[in-house]
Amino acid sequence: MFVRHVMTRQVYALSRQVSCRDAYQEFRTRRIRRAPVVEHGQMVGIVTLHDLLHVLPGTVSQEETQPGAFAWELPVDTIMHYPVRTLHPNDHLETAARLMLENRIGALPVVRDDEIVGILTESDIFRALWGVLSSGKGWRVILEEPPASPELDYATALGPQGGKLESLIRFPMPEGGSVVYLRSIGGQPDTVVQALRACGVTVLQIDRN
Repeated sequence: MFVRHVMTRQVYALSRQVSCRDAYQEFRTRRIRRAPVVEHGQMVGIVTLHDLLHVLPGTVSQEETQPGAFAWELPVDTIMHYPVRTLHPNDHLETAARLMLENRIGALPVVRDDEIVGILTESDIFRALWGVLSSGKGWRVILEEPPASPELDYATALGPQGGKLESLIRFPMPEGGSVVYLRSIGGQPDTVVQALRACGVTVLQIDRN
């Protein structure tokens, strides 16, 4: 799955001279937690809700910002993060998830030809995963593969039993082996379980969606 399939396409952007106060009001109105900062159509930084909360009146003294101005009135370019890590629409979703985990960030702007075309958030990834795990008809199966097991062809195994592999997600376990979630359309529970056990795996749960 590519980033373009799940990213949020409507992106609210800030100009760099917008005050922190006005940006915070927009965040509340739009129910967003981050926004890119642009200048002449180019992204120059990103501001998060956490950044804005940090300069709420009473959290940062006037002397800690600049003489004659409260931090709340400062433009967002004084608190924005830069440079900004970005994604391309054709990047794989797993690449995006890895970058977000490694860098402990909740979203990445999606850029094509220097133009912001979307933003990928943790919520987008969760929705994509939920769509794979919960959608569709047929049998929902959770099974466990033993350590050092060869790569198994579940589609071929289910075919003779009247089953069709619809989706599969494999979660490697720290102690070895993997937990596998798959959806199969067609066939009966007994025949599906029999076919899977013949592959050398342990069937943990099977039910109809």
